[in-house]
Amino acid sequence: MKLQITLCMLLVTWFARAEQTYPYENIPGSLLLQAHAVVRESHYTFTIQGIDQGTLEVFYAITILDQQGDDMAALIIPYDKQRKIKNISGQVLDKNGELIRKIKSKDIADFSNNQGSLFEDNRVKYFEFTTSEYPYTIQYTYEVAFDGLLHYPVWHPQNDYGMAVEKSDFTVVAPQEIGFRYKEVNISQQPDITSSDDKLVYEWQLDHLAAVKQELWSPYLDQRTPVVHTAPNAFKFEGYQGTMSTWKDLGKWIYELNQGRDQLSEKTIRELRQLTAGLTDNREIIKKVYAYMQSKTRYVSIQLGIGGYQPMEAASVDQLGYGDCKALTNYMQSLLKAVDINSYYTLVNAGKYAREILDDFPSTQFNHVILCVPVERDTLWLECTSQTNPFGFLGYFTSDRQVLVIDEQGGHLARTPQYLSLHNGQERNATVILDAQGHGKASVTTLYSGLQYEHIEGIVQQPSAEQQKLIYAKTAIPGFDLLHYQYEAIKEEIPAIEEKLQLHLRHYATESGKRFFFHPNILNKVGMIPSSVSQRECEVVIRFAYHDTDVITYILPEAMHIEHLPEAVRINSKFGEYKVEYVLEDNKVVYTRSFKTAAGVFPAKDYEELREFYRKVEQVDKTHIVLKKAT
Repeated sequence: MKLQITLCMLLVTWFARAEQTYPYENIPGSLLLQAHAVVRESHYTFTIQGIDQGTLEVFYAITILDQQGDDMAALIIPYDKQRKIKNISGQVLDKNGELIRKIKSKDIADFSNNQGSLFEDNRVKYFEFTTSEYPYTIQYTYEVAFDGLLHYPVWHPQNDYGMAVEKSDFTVVAPQEIGFRYKEVNISQQPDITSSDDKLVYEWQLDHLAAVKQELWSPYLDQRTPVVHTAPNAFKFEGYQGTMSTWKDLGKWIYELNQGRDQLSEKTIRELRQLTAGLTDNREIIKKVYAYMQSKTRYVSIQLGIGGYQPMEAASVDQLGYGDCKALTNYMQSLLKAVDINSYYTLVNAGKYAREILDDFPSTQFNHVILCVPVERDTLWLECTSQTNPFGFLGYFTSDRQVLVIDEQGGHLARTPQYLSLHNGQERNATVILDAQGHGKASVTTLYSGLQYEHIEGIVQQPSAEQQKLIYAKTAIPGFDLLHYQYEAIKEEIPAIEEKLQLHLRHYATESGKRFFFHPNILNKVGMIPSSVSQRECEVVIRFAYHDTDVITYILPEAMHIEHLPEAVRINSKFGEYKVEYVLEDNKVVYTRSFKTAAGVFPAKDYEELREFYRKVEQVDKTHIVLKKAT
């Protein structure tokens, strides 16, 4: 009876919400601080009807305070054949809560969410309201019906910076025999739980959440604001049933999904064995097979039903020459199997700034697949979607994060390699010949390695005309002519690109009477100092570390001598190390700069020390050498 009353109250409340007007003047003043929008009311009810059936009912009303909040008003609902959208309605209100317009079905765009996919059934319902009159309120109501449930909803009531929340709630209704799992982040109170013979109702409620300010080098937003993650115990998707209460169980489902999809033709197996004949070192065999895979395939995305989770057969990839990350990884695994090398299909949440998975909450938190290949005293990790990726290099996309490795026993968590500052180098050697008019001719050789390889890789892959444009764009010298350039890639596990430039520097040394002034740091000045804040709110998170060295030899004209040579400088901080030295040898000045940054998580109180470190470095980077004409 108590449960029936609870469900009835939910229905009554649902219909009553449509009558709310939300005048701006009713917003508490505390919620307007640092806010661009205020969620007046949001309600999410997720009802689980079975291991493959469910519905999500949404009511959402948000007041937009200024132009920066407009994006928070957009309605964006992805759907596909497993997710059907029902009963969309909405309205727009002015600052007094008076109706401006009703949102009708014809106002809502419906378009493909194809982002380069060859096969994809993802679509999006989309509505955006534009106005120059602020504030305004927009309200939506809709329902999503699920047929196949791998992903349960994540309740993130405060999902953007500058968004305050007046009140929000999240309800999950589940059959007792099915149940579900949840993980709370930044929520102290327990959910209100109601139960009967066959149903469980969990409800979370939050109100008066102040807006969160975006800060440089901050943790991810969902680490700073309340979130409830939910996930199934048992599930079924397009006839494939499994459980995910443990990582092992989820891995078993993936493993079984992939079974029988590793077959190759006898012709391909013969080619592989001929290719690797005579090689005894497994690493060299794997490298040969990886190059073979890259030469035969290209990446296309496939996000169609179970094809979004199950790889295309290896034989089809071999014949067609394309596949998505799942298919290409499975193909590479099959190629290695053909030469008697074991490897493991591995799920990863990819992206340069992708958040870490919740390792204590087994669920489908991944968006990409790579291959794990154990070798003697080491492990290789292979990115299989790129035709140009260096062997064994993960880069920003998938390095230093927990992954789910799949084997016959199921899944287990492992961690991909981290690239340290000693790996992520930029080593520059240059010679600059200055003439009596202050012009210069520079020969510059720079080796970009590790993660810094990716900073320059995009230039190398372009045609010559585009390369020249990009070199001009990235070279921070006021006036120069590019006389010659050359690139050479070294595609190892810690890859590198050697860049050679010949430059003509126009008036690099600035004339003032009998004196010439020039910056010895020709190409690598710190250009950004973290902005000042009155009160840092969150810890400082620096995700990547680098080490730059510059050795530049200046050959001076005979008619000039050094009037001022700066002193050597050394700056040490928990955020890095910086040093500069100057050596005068006859008519030459050798300038040496080393700048090593540190990755890590630092308390908020250290932010001012970080600013001061960069301020000092920036100041030294702008130092002049002064030459004087001989009288």
